Amino acid sequence: MEDSTQSTHGVSRRTLVKGAAWSVPVVAAAIAVPAQAASLPQGVDVAVTGACAGNYDLSVLTNLVGAGLVGLVQNVVLNPLGLTPNPRRTFTITAQQGTIPAGTRFSLTYPALINLNLGVLNSILTAAALNVVSTGNTSAEFTTTAPIPQGGSISFNVAGAIPVADLGVASTVTLTLLDTDHPNPGPGGPNSASVSSLVAAAVSLQPIFNGSLAVQLCG
Repeated sequence: MEDSTQSTHGVSRRTLVKGAAWSVPVVAAAIAVPAQAASLPQGVDVAVTGACAGNYDLSVLTNLVGAGLVGLVQNVVLNPLGLTPNPRRTFTITAQQGTIPAGTRFSLTYPALINLNLGVLNSILTAAALNVVSTGNTSAEFTTTAPIPQGGSISFNVAGAIPVADLGVASTVTLTLLDTDHPNPGPGGPNSASVSSLVAAAVSLQPIFNGSLAVQLCG
């Protein structure tokens, strides 16, 4: 879901009091008041889940070894290691009970170290019919643009926004419901889920090809 002391020698008490009176509003104005979580209607249960699958981009492998060697590299090197194409770091928002209203707020958090592509992330969320409120180096906030009826869900895959250039960088991406749901009966589904992976571990393609492939390993 982040002292300095000045000498008063030669300054009258009246001056100090006057200065303090002017400084109080400035300090108060600088304190940010956190936004309060909205309360969803009674009987609404929001379930948040995450899943990690797939390890490498098939188009990257094809460009690296050539179309003629892709199948051989997969069968001899990648498949025995349990590595599969098309990385998916997928989050799903489900209306487990009741209808999730339009405007329900969620946050996505991630480490700054992985240099998430914010432009791609914005496109991913927008394509999933989500309204992006803000994005930053470590978090994004968005809302649902339309109601999600009971049993319905929205899913999106953030793998495309995770760069594969940062070798050995471990990443955990977390999706959290910012508003408060009210399952009835309880306890309801999880309101937060995380997907962890080791970004771009280099896997040797020998003996078929003299080179290595950047992959993402699920945590």
